[in-house]
Amino acid sequence: MDVARVIEYCRLRGIRVIPEFDTPGHAEAIAKSHPEILTPCYSGDKPNGKVGPIDPTTDRTYSFLDTFYREIAQLFQDSMLHLGGDEVNFDCWKSNPKVREFMQSHNLGDNYEALQ
Repeated sequence: MDVARVIEYCRLRGIRVIPEFDTPGHAEAIAKSHPEILTPCYSGDKPNGKVGPIDPTTDRTYSFLDTFYREIAQLFQDSMLHLGGDEVNFDCWKSNPKVREFMQSHNLGDNYEALQ
């Protein structure tokens, strides 16, 4: 069933639909179509082929999220949206030299929770 039809079906019955797009940690579905916005994980000084949460170091991430949330705002016209931001495993971010550099250049120290 189309999402817009579900929303309308619920609206007609007095049901409020509040979407949740749990980022940056639970972005596996996004990775299927946009793997370039996920953080490459490292073992030592080399990428290990795994990916982690959304990559905060690249403009592609912010461009994607801008487009994504604009589309969501059109589809879900409710004033509420749940963004998640919890349950992020920081290991991949900690392993990635670009993320560590980003943390330092933004005066975040080693507070990876600030990236959520």
